Amino acid sequence: MKRLLKEVEPVMLIAMRAGYDSNQSFTRAFRTAFGETPSDFRRYRKSIPLIQAPSGYHFMPEKGIQSFNPIRRGNITMEGRIVELEPMRILSVKHKGVYFKIDEGFEKLSDIVTKNGIDVRKSQWLGIFWDDPETVPEEELRSEACVTIEGDIEIPDGVEAEAGEIPGGQYATTRHLGSYKGIGKSWGELCGIWIPHNGYKPRESACFEIYVKGSECTDDKSEYITDLYEPIEPV
Repeated sequence: MKRLLKEVEPVMLIAMRAGYDSNQSFTRAFRTAFGETPSDFRRYRKSIPLIQAPSGYHFMPEKGIQSFNPIRRGNITMEGRIVELEPMRILSVKHKGVYFKIDEGFEKLSDIVTKNGIDVRKSQWLGIFWDDPETVPEEELRSEACVTIEGDIEIPDGVEAEAGEIPGGQYATTRHLGSYKGIGKSWGELCGIWIPHNGYKPRESACFEIYVKGSECTDDKSEYITDLYEPIEPV
């Protein structure tokens, strides 16, 4: 906190000094712990606030002991699990700009799939988000609209799509229910609380969202189902 408040070095450098492999992981953990992003903390805070101890125990010289609540370890409400994924072949359309406009990428991808007769009846649609919106300008944010494919697909010249692969390995996953507006909180709890509590840390690879149920299935956003996947490794 002192580095954020008193120094001018980049947030990414502070994240690395704090032991995080990526600025995205640091931002999620910081927002989960303190209710705001590192960038907002630096921008709006003028002093370091009193952080409440998990036990509720605080000693203040002028007031003595204030309260004590035993720490309840393991009391995490998020339902997460660790899975071993095989590599996934994907067809993707790159999107640059604000994340909420990735729908434009999915529209392009859907059009490409239809025009080229690609069978996606058993496929999964997913989004990959590469940058932290708190530190990267909106116009520079990188994301990809993707659909899983089987085997190799020939992409005609001039088509704005690429075939690629999401690496296999260990991932922490949880299910987000409802509107995409609250999905940042779910990511924060997964990366900032659930993963470290279980003895893991994010590893350098693509994190992604699988859209199990979205606007193509229902008009009620409260019924949306999105599965989050964060690549992990033991601490």
